[in-house]
Amino acid sequence: MIARVVTTEVSPNEMESVIRVVDEQLPDARQQQGFTGFYLLADREAGKLVTISLWDSRENILAVEARAAELTSETARSSGIAVSDLTVYEVVVQA
Repeated sequence: MIARVVTTEVSPNEMESVIRVVDEQLPDARQQQGFTGFYLLADREAGKLVTISLWDSRENILAVEARAAELTSETARSSGIAVSDLTVYEVVVQA
């Protein structure tokens, strides 16, 4: 399994708006081949969000990476968030 982890910073007053946009984009992600899960983590006081999308293989995440990066960029522009890190990891232990 592969995890795509994106860390963003957003002003606390924009937090709910960003969460709503991410929630609206989730049905599209669910339709992508190899998609197996998604988490959105929030630190409301610090204005930080972490998204973790899970994929069944590196090949499938690479196939959707261009679209995922485009959605991340669109969300950043429309919501005033700053993407501070985007990393792809292999999931080596799962409980």
